Amino acid sequence: MAMSENSVLVIAFDGLDKELIEEFDLEHVKQEEYGSIDNKTGMSSIKTSELFASFITGKTREEHGIKGLKKEEHWLPSLIPSKVAQKVRGGYTVKQILRDIAKQGDRQFDKRDLEGDSIFEEIENSKAMYVPGYNPSPFWTKHGTGRDLRDLSMEKRPWGYFWDAHEHTRRKNEIFRPVNKWHDFLMVHIFRPDMHQHCYGDPNLSTYDENKLEELYKDTDDLAEEILEYFSEDYDTIIFMSDHGLPTENGHNENAFYSSNRELFGEEVPKITDFYDKILEIQDARL
Repeated sequence: MAMSENSVLVIAFDGLDKELIEEFDLEHVKQEEYGSIDNKTGMSSIKTSELFASFITGKTREEHGIKGLKKEEHWLPSLIPSKVAQKVRGGYTVKQILRDIAKQGDRQFDKRDLEGDSIFEEIENSKAMYVPGYNPSPFWTKHGTGRDLRDLSMEKRPWGYFWDAHEHTRRKNEIFRPVNKWHDFLMVHIFRPDMHQHCYGDPNLSTYDENKLEELYKDTDDLAEEILEYFSEDYDTIIFMSDHGLPTENGHNENAFYSSNRELFGEEVPKITDFYDKILEIQDARL
């Protein structure tokens, strides 16, 4: 069991959209307290790395130093004007071609880029599993920009096959290791909802498939049920949340959600920066 009576488990379902949670009636994702997250106040954009950096520090980008999604590590692609960096034959852009020539692509932000400590430094017996803005991401560091993963799934496999057969399956299996019951604070990031919705969840795309979208949400609800059954006796507080919603014509939207097995904010709509203090408050209650 977890090391204290006031232990906290956070499961971050990247891109899980509050409106679609309600449309598909995900009974397990919705817990005792269920509501929206303000993921816009103080943010430069609704992008994963910046949002999770704000969640784990309680600060906005001006204070924690992470802006947007990823860090450009080579100067050459940045010199290409946006109007020039359009899709060309084969789906590649001028910027992508130059990046490949430079042999160095973008990388997602991680704790090396954070200015100051996060909640994982504040809570001694804590663990971060794949948390954007903190853990280095194998999806980006092993596969450059990630374009080759998407091309593989688009051209040779059903949407999301590669991710499901490899990275998502590995992450899901690691959640249910007994050692993960022994922390005062554990946070786990699940990338699958975002990945799939970018592939077939946007009604503006020719690849849009409502049946696959509903199946994704039902599968996510099944995973939430498994997590609750496995950890309910080990963590006093279990929080499900998302950093943003999908799909929308402009990319990520404001439909972030949270739910908890206990009261956290009541009728208040919390900012994504509010969870830092709330989790520390729960931890301090044990002293």
